[in-house]
Amino acid sequence: MSRKPSQLGFTLLELILAMGMISMLAVSLYATLRVAFKARDSATSGIAPMRSANVALDLLGQDIESALPPTGLLAGAFLGQHLGDVQISQDTIEFYCIGSSDSFDPPRSAGFRKIDLGLIASLDGRAYLLVRRITSNLLSPQEVQPEEEILCRNVRSFALRYFDGSTWYEDWDSTQMGDILPVAVQVDLQIQTSPDAQAPLYHASRVFAFACHTDATTTSTGATGATGSTGGTGSTGSTGGRR
Repeated sequence: MSRKPSQLGFTLLELILAMGMISMLAVSLYATLRVAFKARDSATSGIAPMRSANVALDLLGQDIESALPPTGLLAGAFLGQHLGDVQISQDTIEFYCIGSSDSFDPPRSAGFRKIDLGLIASLDGRAYLLVRRITSNLLSPQEVQPEEEILCRNVRSFALRYFDGSTWYEDWDSTQMGDILPVAVQVDLQIQTSPDAQAPLYHASRVFAFACHTDATTTSTGATGATGSTGGTGSTGSTGGRR
């Protein structure tokens, strides 16, 4: 017996089967998207520490490689101090450098400036912030407050080592080293990959050379040359005696 035209449509059983199939399809699609989103979040969290460390090291390298000799009117002592313990280093460094307008962060990097680098505790107390303090007006008769900027967050350790050509040192004081710069400096950064204290740390390390490095022999040779020129001035006085 055939149906009448007014009774054409889906039965209740057909509707239930269709809804079940749609539900199964939706569940499988949700599971696939959930895995994809977790993979995206994992990749982002893995790349973020590496990206932060590379940016911070690029900025540090630009300052270090343009460091000025610790003598002269617009320059001062190069001071590097090792702080912290065996596991966590909180080193500080202070020096003078000259930047250019084509650097990573113009215009604050242009001209003569004093650089202070160190760690400060974050607000939540779980990690540290790598902070750079820049003093640009070096000839001001009044004390100038440095500009402070955060180079890297979630830092666990910030360690520096200084190379004099034969030995690595954890501290460097140019006033005690003959007013010279080290040959190179090694920067080690350890960054937390997640708020969990047990999570693995991302470690980044680079070595930067100083373009204005001069050894003690060169410095003493320059001083000897200056003494010789003074003697030349005395001979000029003897010329006046012939008059």
